[in-house]
Amino acid sequence: MATAPEAGSPTAFEAHPSNEGPASALSSLWKRLLECTDKCTQLQPALAPCFASAIVDLDDNFDTTFVEHIRLAAGDSSTDERERFRSERRLRIMGEVVSTERSYVNALRLLERVYSTPLRLVADKVATPRSGGAIFSHEDLDLIFSNISLITIINSKFLETLDHEWKSPSVPAFGRVIAEAAKQMRGVYTRYICNYAEADRRLSELKANGGDQQRYLDVCRTHPDAKGLDLRSFLIQPVQRVPRYRLLLEELLALTPDDEAEVADLRAALSSIREMAAHINEERRRDEDFAHLRETVAQFADSSAPKRFIRLDRRLVRDGHLVKARRGHRQRRRVLLFNDLLVYGIDESSRGIVVRGEVSLRGASVQRLPDTARLRNGIALLAKPGKGYTWVAETAAQASVGLAPPPAACFEGATMPCWTRLALTGGLRDCGIAAGG
Repeated sequence: MATAPEAGSPTAFEAHPSNEGPASALSSLWKRLLECTDKCTQLQPALAPCFASAIVDLDDNFDTTFVEHIRLAAGDSSTDERERFRSERRLRIMGEVVSTERSYVNALRLLERVYSTPLRLVADKVATPRSGGAIFSHEDLDLIFSNISLITIINSKFLETLDHEWKSPSVPAFGRVIAEAAKQMRGVYTRYICNYAEADRRLSELKANGGDQQRYLDVCRTHPDAKGLDLRSFLIQPVQRVPRYRLLLEELLALTPDDEAEVADLRAALSSIREMAAHINEERRRDEDFAHLRETVAQFADSSAPKRFIRLDRRLVRDGHLVKARRGHRQRRRVLLFNDLLVYGIDESSRGIVVRGEVSLRGASVQRLPDTARLRNGIALLAKPGKGYTWVAETAAQASVGLAPPPAACFEGATMPCWTRLALTGGLRDCGIAAGG
């Protein structure tokens, strides 16, 4: 029966030596190590125990036999030795999966016991003239803890299943267990991680205010079980856990022979974890884009702007200034380029952005105008139904294509690649939209 290592035991993520590159350097190191050891022990036999002790220390620190690593990489071992080493290392990684999951679940339960439950009790406190009411509100706590209680339930069940598989008399098969758990984790982890930035922002505000709320959190930190860890140290652990699953699965898969039945399940599990991580990142990006959109529209002077411009499928791509040319008149305009719309206006310090016009980009096209004595660095925006706009960059450099264009996928319905040229001119700055967004 396999035995899981103690929580907090040393871990290693190095690739198995048999899968490393050319071993000439390690082979030379191995030979020199043997030669030096022989010479030193011949000159001073009393040093022999010291060398033996040093090798043991290396073994403890690297969580694997240092000399065995060098011998395997140098080729000084048989096929049987390599397979034995691979099998032992694989069991160690399996044990690490169990032990780190146990430590993680213990931390989640500790978070609930030391922070979440006591703070909820404080929020339930009824206001009196003497007490002044609750220190925390449930709204604050909902923001800070989000759905951490659901994560605790799901991962506790996952640990129970892992532990059962680990203690089975046969070689543990973790692939199927992890793949199934990933399906349950996807939704709850996505919600938690997308909310994490707001939770951290609120904690920063509490710390900056330095009032009763922060003092109460400091008291919770002194709980013996907390071991001096603040609330942030617990809240970030679910964010870190998904990449940890990926690392452990990659290591485990690398140490599993291709002809074993477990390989297919491990590949499926790794694919599920990677897909979950990609989904979380995509949802977080969408949330950040939408928050950026709301912040930008909040600068508009018109009180009806949120209803007119905020949409879930709209993203701000570029923001800056261009010169609008019309019948010989030149007007410098604030230009906001969205994925489906161009909005232009003027900046007023007292009111914000006063919108002067908007152009749908569906079916729109852009053409670079030839330089003339009266118009240089001009660009024509042709929008449906046949309406045209002329925009002018301040310099030839701004009109060039030297700057990185926004991704084509951002422009829904706009003619490409001509449209990217407009985004390259007049000092419009990139708003950080990722490719494919």
